Amino acid sequence: MTRFFLLAFLLLAATLGTTPAGRGQVVKDVKDLKSDPNSNFLISAASSGQAEVKFSELAEKNAAGADVKDFAARMVKDHTDANKKLLEHARGLKIAVVTGLDRDRRTAYTNMERLKGADFDREYMRMMVNDHEKAVQLFENYSKSGTNDELKQFAGNTLPTLKHHLEAARNISDKLKK
Repeated sequence: MTRFFLLAFLLLAATLGTTPAGRGQVVKDVKDLKSDPNSNFLISAASSGQAEVKFSELAEKNAAGADVKDFAARMVKDHTDANKKLLEHARGLKIAVVTGLDRDRRTAYTNMERLKGADFDREYMRMMVNDHEKAVQLFENYSKSGTNDELKQFAGNTLPTLKHHLEAARNISDKLKK
C-alpha cells in the first residue's frame, strides 16, 4: 500500500514539477521521499484525513444508529477543515499530496458499501477507532519531533481534536458491542 501511494505521489509530483526538493527538481528515488519527515507526515496525514471524510460520508447514509450518524457528521466537518489546512501547508512546502483513497482503502470502502444497519455501524466504528489510534500516534510523533515548525504547530493544535474523536469512537464502539 505504501509503495503504491508513494509511486502515485511521485508521478503526480513529476507531473506538477513539485517535489519535496522544490519546484523543478525531481526526486530520483522513493528513498528520497521516505527520508523527508515533512513529506512523510503530510502524505500520511492527508491520506488518513481524506479516508475519514469518505468513510464518514458513507456512514451518514448507511448507519443505523443516531450516535453513529452524529459521529460521522462530526468527522466530515472536522476532517474536511483539517484537510484544507493540511493542503495549505503542503502547498507552502511545495509538496504534492495525492487526493482520494489508496488501493487498500478503496477495497475497504467497497466492502463497507455492502453493509447496512448494525453491521455497518460496528464495522465503521471499529475502523474509526483503529484509524484514530494511528492518527493520534502520527500527530503526536510529528508534534514532538517534526522538522518544520509550522507543521509541528498544526500537528499539536490538531491533536486534541483527534484524541477527542478517538475517545468518542471508543465509547460508541463499546456500546455497539453490548
